[in-house]
Amino acid sequence: MILAIFVSIVAVIMMQARINELIDIKAGVTPQGNDTRSVDKETAAAEVLLKFKELLDSGVITQAEFDEKKRQLLGL
Repeated sequence: MILAIFVSIVAVIMMQARINELIDIKAGVTPQGNDTRSVDKETAAAEVLLKFKELLDSGVITQAEFDEKKRQLLGL
């Protein structure tokens, strides 16, 4: 009887762990605990910043405009 209770509790715990993994995957969190959404946002911000740097270098935007966009993208 005690064994049956123990086995059912272990089964519930394992099921909950699997449900948590699926929720994390759907939310974009990797098994290592890294949030892939933040990595994607950082990559996107870097790409936009590079494009703005090209605009700065070609004279399309001013240094002040570049600096403002950089502050926005980096959250400063």
